[in-house]
Amino acid sequence: MSGPSRRLLVGAIGLLTPLVVAVLPAPATAAPASTEPDTMKLAGTLSKQKVVWGECFDIPPGTPLPPSLANIKCATVQVPRDWKKPTNGKIWNIKISYAFNISTDNPRHKGTIFTNPGGPGSGGIDLPISLQEGTPDLKPYYNYLGFDPRGVGQSDPATCRVTTTEPGSLKELYRIVAPICAANEDVKTINSQQTAYDMDFIRGLLKEPKMDYIGYSYGTWLGTTYASLFPSKVNHMYLDSAADVTKPTLQSTQEFQYLARDRSFALHLANYISRHDDLYKLGTIREDIVKRYFAATAKLDRGVVKTMWAFDNGLAGLANNKFFQSAANVFTTLVQMGEQPIAAPSATGGTAAALISSLDAVKVDPDAPAVAKETAATVSAAAAPLVGQNPDEPQTFDFTDSQNFIRCGDGQWTQGTAYYESLAARLTTTAPFDTQVDLVENPPFCAFFPTSNLNPVAPKNFPKVLFGQSEFDAQVGYESGLASVKGLPGAKLLAIDNEGTHGLFPYGTECFDRPIIDFFLTGKLPSKKVTVCQAKPLPGETTTYESGNQLDARGRGSVTLIPRTPRQERAVADLHKQLDRVTFDNTVAPQLRELYGDRGVEIARKNAG
Repeated sequence: MSGPSRRLLVGAIGLLTPLVVAVLPAPATAAPASTEPDTMKLAGTLSKQKVVWGECFDIPPGTPLPPSLANIKCATVQVPRDWKKPTNGKIWNIKISYAFNISTDNPRHKGTIFTNPGGPGSGGIDLPISLQEGTPDLKPYYNYLGFDPRGVGQSDPATCRVTTTEPGSLKELYRIVAPICAANEDVKTINSQQTAYDMDFIRGLLKEPKMDYIGYSYGTWLGTTYASLFPSKVNHMYLDSAADVTKPTLQSTQEFQYLARDRSFALHLANYISRHDDLYKLGTIREDIVKRYFAATAKLDRGVVKTMWAFDNGLAGLANNKFFQSAANVFTTLVQMGEQPIAAPSATGGTAAALISSLDAVKVDPDAPAVAKETAATVSAAAAPLVGQNPDEPQTFDFTDSQNFIRCGDGQWTQGTAYYESLAARLTTTAPFDTQVDLVENPPFCAFFPTSNLNPVAPKNFPKVLFGQSEFDAQVGYESGLASVKGLPGAKLLAIDNEGTHGLFPYGTECFDRPIIDFFLTGKLPSKKVTVCQAKPLPGETTTYESGNQLDARGRGSVTLIPRTPRQERAVADLHKQLDRVTFDNTVAPQLRELYGDRGVEIARKNAG
């Protein structure tokens, strides 16, 4: 890849999982609150720093601030680089943002909600802007804090210098790079436990007695890491679209993701297509539609299929209902491409040229459905700049991939290639879609990243927390949230049947949102261990249909929407854009980077909006 720094994002997805034994100065088993680490004391003179607030964004002189930014300020906080050696003089600079809504002296002030959008490796500076506007019932009582975790975004990066040119395959690249990074002293500090200490230190600097927190995806892993290390400091914690935090590392969550995404593809999406034969013309029987898809796409170049799913919000549609019709359109267009009576001629110019050639055949096919022709025209135009574009040339580079540093450094994965080759072989049957579009990591970066880190065990005084999970979450899977709730004392789950969106709150229904709001306002959790809500209808539909097994045999009844003002609707849309960026960076970008280099990622990001 080009440029002096390099982020090699691979097919992870935005999530994670905690639990086992702390390596920082914290107890590994249940202990009274008095033995929790005192980060203000550990930080020494850094605890005397003053938080100096300034502007977050470059606004041209004389331009009034948009209303959504009027109460947003940013600051840079210095934290010990290594909380195991907090007074050695080395520091990281951490960028934070703050939405000021109520004075901490006001008797009605309930706290500051720390936020994280997921990743790992995704920045969170923008999250308070949209989250505060999307939660009007909480905004009068809470301030909101966002931050770029250590190694991420506008916070200081950790870099490992790789003094070899890039080999020809990812497997060889990982084999060389991962051990070098794993041994780097700075990289060793880029993990969730260290970030949890940063969070508690920032809480102390802000003089907040307790931690309130909302985390999405990987943010659920980070949140439970904090709660395991600092259980008495947690006030209210909501964890949305969770990994299985009962596991010792995130490896099993990553591997279950393949099955979860294939389930969303073959059940939720294919069922939707079967209900709209007037649009997609693929039939009305789900099983036959799936078989037809794989038969047709088997005739296409694999790179063509990968590019289609990555380029027109197809993969994004499996994680966000906003793009669900885009996913259906990509599915249909690929079937039409593979079923052309005369195979598209091979073309010079690489994968993009072959893609455009196949799309051109669909555009002139009189029998192709209109949605396929429209999708073919859109993707053909968007992919045109990629003709002749190849992966970036080998070079010596600085490696700054915080995503892999965190997910590998939080706990060691199975090492070597043999296990992953065996897993990939099994997944050709159990997860054929993920296999087809090369989302199965074989091997992952973590296969060559040894670490002695272990994740903290949830103590007996683990605080009460609330989880939210959708049935067809393609990024983590419903079972991850369910297992987390069963494995943590005092945890409760809000589930949405027939929903596939990754990143739910604020969802917009009374059944789902109201218990979360009440929890932050009163501290009261739902009475049941698992509360099941009904999903909102999918785009283009007015009824919610059953895509799989009912999560609650008693049914959920009707859906009652929470009214929103236009400004609140825009804020929720902006929030989901941020979560969509996490999905793009962790799932879509690696696919395109492998085929077209960073230029391909840049073009696709612009096309995604």
